[in-house]
Amino acid sequence: KLKFIMGPCKPSRFSQETKKLTKGIASLSKAKDDLKADYEREIATIDSRLEELQMEEDLSKKKIGSYVVPSPCDPLIEKERERLNDKKQDSSEEYEEDLQKLEKKLSYVKMQLEKVQKAKEE
Repeated sequence: KLKFIMGPCKPSRFSQETKKLTKGIASLSKAKDDLKADYEREIATIDSRLEELQMEEDLSKKKIGSYVVPSPCDPLIEKERERLNDKKQDSSEEYEEDLQKLEKKLSYVKMQLEKVQKAKEE
């Protein structure tokens, strides 16, 4: 059936198509790995900044007996903490969206490769 639609196919056409699809799968897999690495690097940066903020906050507080005197920097530190947590949340959502797009592309290319291989066998 497929040969009739496509006309007589040369074996080289199948191998060219297979090579092209295999390269596509490899580049999409690499893009997926790069995306994950970028995401992990960004989250690590945000986490280290959050730790720095915690240390700044701890250092800025003064204790008088059991009473802790609030620092004038506390509101600024809290705003920065909120901003970083929001950024972390946005990065996670963006990463998930991009990952899903890459997964869809990858499954499509794999499906195309299977079709070519089935057609080659017939």
